Order: sequence, then structure tokens, then C-alpha cells
Amino acid sequence: MARKTTKNEIENNTNTKTIIDKDVNKEAKPKRKRKSKPRTSPKKTLTEKEKEDWDKLYKYVRTNVMGYDENQALSKDMVLRLKGLLVNKYMENNSIEDTANYSYEIILLTFKFCIMDIRNGLMSNTFNSEMHKFNYVLRIVEKNINTVYVRLKNAEKAKEKTETVDMNT
Repeated sequence: MARKTTKNEIENNTNTKTIIDKDVNKEAKPKRKRKSKPRTSPKKTLTEKEKEDWDKLYKYVRTNVMGYDENQALSKDMVLRLKGLLVNKYMENNSIEDTANYSYEIILLTFKFCIMDIRNGLMSNTFNSEMHKFNYVLRIVEKNINTVYVRLKNAEKAKEKTETVDMNT
């Protein structure tokens, strides 16, 4: 018949003692609640122009970049990644503060600007999944979005400048 161990023997055993100490320490520390950050902005509704621009961007990425047909759709993660480009985030969410404010038009122009680099990269690399392929494409776009933005602003300034010169003469 097996001998019962007493409480003192259990407490004196070094292995058990450390386990008991760890359990006591766990109980002593109260769990910290995660503080949720307040939303930085209320849920934004899109204007008609933004909806049209989003549709153009979505269709362009789906067909020209990813090579999908009309029956296929981009996954939720891909859509969130696309929307994250607007505000310079990895993925669109409400818990991280926005650091930029691009339009869908700027992002579409960036995709068109980078299409040769994207196609060359897709042909020369192998990918584990569709998301891996999409992340590669977005990395190329992220590197060039400010270049396209600055070029577009410079073109607008030059256009305004020529219009003011034409009006003065």
C-alpha cells in the first residue's frame, strides 16, 4: 500500500516548493486590464467620388495586378491592406493612429506607375501563397507612393502657374 505524504513533506520538497511559490506569486499580481485606445475618428462614410475611385482601384488590382477574373474576389486581408495604404498603415484598423491621408486615386496612380516593376517581380519570384504575393506587390507600391504623390502635386502647381501666366498676358 502506498504511503501518504504529509503536507510538511510536500512543502519541504524543493521542486514542489518552487511550484507553490510561483503559484503564490501569480495570485499576488492582479491581472492588468488592457486599455483600449479611443477611436481616432468616427466611422467614415465614403462620398460618391471615393466610392467610384475605390471601385476602380479594386478592379484594377483584382484583374491587372493579381490576375483574377470577374468571379474571383480579393480576400478580406487584401482589402484591409489596400485600405491601409490610404492612411499609411499595414492594415486598416481603428486602434492605430493615421499617419497619412492619401486618396484612392493616388494609390491607383501608384499601382499604374509601378506596374512594370510589379510584373517583373511577380515573374522572377515564387510565392508561398496569394497573400505572400499580394504583400510583395504592396511593398513595391508603398515604396513609390510618396514619389507619385509629390509628382502629382508638382504637376498641379505647374498647371496653376501656367494658368496664372496665361491670364496675366
